[in-house]
Amino acid sequence: GRVRDDARTCPGPAWPAAAGGSGRPPAALSAAAEGSGEGLRELRGGGATQPAVRWRGSVDLDMPRVLRSGFTSALLSGYLAVFYFRLLDCALRVPPLPPAAGAISRLVRFWPVLLKVGIDVGLYEPAYDVSYMSLQALLRGAPLRSLSSELPKVLKVWAMAPRYWGLVSFVNFGFVALRLRPLYNALFSIPWSMYLSSVAN
Repeated sequence: GRVRDDARTCPGPAWPAAAGGSGRPPAALSAAAEGSGEGLRELRGGGATQPAVRWRGSVDLDMPRVLRSGFTSALLSGYLAVFYFRLLDCALRVPPLPPAAGAISRLVRFWPVLLKVGIDVGLYEPAYDVSYMSLQALLRGAPLRSLSSELPKVLKVWAMAPRYWGLVSFVNFGFVALRLRPLYNALFSIPWSMYLSSVAN
């Protein structure tokens, strides 16, 4: 027979009802599926009770964790990052040089980029990681006195940070305009925040 399509569910296999069959899966299969916790559930439709298979590959999202990570990333990598990049650019602004400076001009422009990368990876990144871990813990309902337990996690993350943010920050400070740096940083913060969320939770 034909298998009826239902947009909301994944229909189970059509079991033949001929030769006295009931049109339902064998009892042994049903018992095995129910015992595994993944198997058949009864759906009522069209006046008949039909078995349907619950897919094993379904994704179970932890919505509180998703919301915590989204809020923390939006605050640190979005809103506060705008002021951070503006302040860093004002503090390490390249002085204007005459066109005849040539190689000296290129060298002078190169050093502020390295200083910004050093500040970003050596100072800002640890502060960012501490803030991220602490906010995640507080949003989970952890007491303030327990925040010291997050320190080993921060050290683990900080050991990984230069390998990821070194090149990313060099491109950001060396080739991206100031007004686009928060957007560039937010884009590359997505996989980093996923890593932080896995460590923090």
